[in-house]
Amino acid sequence: MVTIKNQKNKIIIAICLVGLIIIGLAVWYPNQPKQTSKLKTEEINANLEANARAMASSSPDFARRMAINELPDIGNFSNYKKDKNYVYYGTDIVIGADPKTFEIINDDFAKDKTHVYSKGKVLEDSDSSTFVVGAIPKDKFNVYLLLTCEDNIWDQCYRKVQGADPATFEPFLGGLHKDKSQIFYGIKAIPDADMETFALHDGGKYGYSYWYDKNYTFVMTYDGIGIIKEKCNNLDRIGGYYLKCDNKVYYGDRLLVGADVNTMIPVGVTGNYAKDSKSVYFDGEIVVGADAATFNIGDGINAKDKNYIYRFGKRVE
Repeated sequence: MVTIKNQKNKIIIAICLVGLIIIGLAVWYPNQPKQTSKLKTEEINANLEANARAMASSSPDFARRMAINELPDIGNFSNYKKDKNYVYYGTDIVIGADPKTFEIINDDFAKDKTHVYSKGKVLEDSDSSTFVVGAIPKDKFNVYLLLTCEDNIWDQCYRKVQGADPATFEPFLGGLHKDKSQIFYGIKAIPDADMETFALHDGGKYGYSYWYDKNYTFVMTYDGIGIIKEKCNNLDRIGGYYLKCDNKVYYGDRLLVGADVNTMIPVGVTGNYAKDSKSVYFDGEIVVGADAATFNIGDGINAKDKNYIYRFGKRVE
């Protein structure tokens, strides 16, 4: 009997030990896959990042750009470099440039045997053999002005003045230029301007400057110089491009037929809106259905009258 009892105790003890082991495993094991998974995920991400860097550094373009960066500058800090085949601005090829004859002129210009370059691009129709740097850069054939880039309004580039005579080109009135036969605004000649009588009216009642000759009045518009094809004895700004020419109202060089010069006033500070006793205008166009008496600028880009809300001259409610 004693033996049997001892065996039962051993069995009970064994079962208890097995139970404790199972409970311990049940508590410990569920945590292991998560930790392993997290470690594997971090390892995979690290490997992917390393592989991406390796692929980038071994790509032909990356290697090419790194090689270009190792080339010495042409001149001091010019951003131009060259090898036996190409000239580079930064790491971009300067199209058409001849590396054998390429040289720096100054901080703004470089040249080769044929053309002049600025910021890695050829000056339109430039002639390197006759190019001179001065207040107004020019060569035998063309004149160049530093203006807003044609393809990027946030940067400035040297651009060819169309049809200008380099020998006689010079600054003129109120930011304009002239040569022996034409007056220029930016890169374009002002049509119909009379050279002999062209003059500047600098600052009217509201500080508005404009030009005039014996025939016409020349005013600023959104995209350059506009022509009011009459002589304004009294020209002043109402607001923005809204102008008072004697007893008429213009938006730039465009007559606003029916607008009342005596009651026309700006609305807001942007210069887009104006109104008279009858109508509301946005960029020179009537805002259809707007009530002039109650029209005003609301919040942000919106305007409103007693009936509706307007955005950019169009009704939205």
